[in-house]
Amino acid sequence: MPKVEATVGSRVRLARIGLTLTQKQLAQAVGVSANHLAMGERGIRHASEDLLQRIATACLLYTSPSPRDVE
Repeated sequence: MPKVEATVGSRVRLARIGLTLTQKQLAQAVGVSANHLAMGERGIRHASEDLLQRIATACLLYTSPSPRDVE
């Protein structure tokens, strides 16, 4: 079973690429270094809840409850 950090990191990477953002662009948008973001995407570095929220906002990702959860 993959580590949670690796799973979250890969989803962040997919969202970033889907928006055609570089690591540097997303890192600047959320207030961390590109290296910090890269390590998070690889599952090496743990992201705080606050950072994950900033990434979700920058990537226009829904956090719970999601419109997909509403019938």
